[in-house]
This record gives sequence, C-alpha cells and structure tokens, in this order.
Amino acid sequence: MKDSNFYLEHGAVTFAYKESATDQLKHCTLTAEEFIRRFLQHVLPPRFIKVRYYGLLSPAYRQLLLKARQLLSTTTSKLKSQEVKTANSLGPLSCPHCSGPLTLLAPIARGRPP
Repeated sequence: MKDSNFYLEHGAVTFAYKESATDQLKHCTLTAEEFIRRFLQHVLPPRFIKVRYYGLLSPAYRQLLLKARQLLSTTTSKLKSQEVKTANSLGPLSCPHCSGPLTLLAPIARGRPP
C-alpha cells in the first residue's frame, strides 16, 4: 500500500512529516505496533472533548491575558466590602408559586466531569 506520504511494507510503517524547526519534509519508519501505539496517544477517551483555546486564552496572547488578569485584580480589590452583597444578606429564598421558604435538600447532580 503506497501513498506519497505513507506506506506499509513488511510490517513496517513509513510516513512523512514536516519538522517544525527547519520546515524540512522527513520520513520515519516504525514497526506497525509502535506506529499504532503512537497514533492512539492522540485519540481521546470516550466522552472527552478536545479543547482549543481562542482569543485571550490562546498561547499567542499569554502576555495579554496576564495583563488583563492584573487589571481585573486591581479593580476588584478596590471594591468596598459593603458594596458586595452576599447570599446571606438577601434573606431566605422563597417559592415563586406559594411564597413558602425553600429548603436545600441536596446539591444538583451535574454528571461526571470529563
């Protein structure tokens, strides 16, 4: 089985890749088992989602993200504690239908995180 960037002969897999430092096209030959082992390292387990970061969370904007965090921390530290409302200052929660007091029985189960 031959292709321009990939072929299999006698239980060995040869594939082409571009080296990022030099932008040269190189070839690598591995046993089929080693190729499959390396390939499966890139496959996510069931129910996992690959997260790609854009905008401020992108690695290219790391310095800008640090600056944004610094600016946000200075503005929140300037807030007075009297201006910040807490859940206790709101009083007990009441039912919107009967106006009776609400009681927390258990936290809402949100499922297993990935």
